[in-house]
Amino acid sequence: MDSNIPCVLVASKVDLPEAKQFHGMTPAEFCYKHRLPPPLPFSSLLLDSTSKNIYTRLAWAATYPHLNGSDMSSTSFWLRVALGSAVVAVLGFAVYRAVARLK
Repeated sequence: MDSNIPCVLVASKVDLPEAKQFHGMTPAEFCYKHRLPPPLPFSSLLLDSTSKNIYTRLAWAATYPHLNGSDMSSTSFWLRVALGSAVVAVLGFAVYRAVARLK
């Protein structure tokens, strides 16, 4: 989850209907829970652009392993910035009120 190891999940046989999973979560839920990119669709029967894109994504993950490819990395950064700013503002206001009462 927090490592720099590139992970790519491939959803094969997307030309067939989705099979019922006998596990607690679907592959998409697993990817979301572990902050991975969603499974990439692939079909050997339907050679469209999404199926051909899989080789590019695998090569990209192998070439640049430090880039996880997660779409949540920038979101979590801005969430941390917002929460940090809120904490600093609340602490600053509390210190201001404490100093104002001493005078």
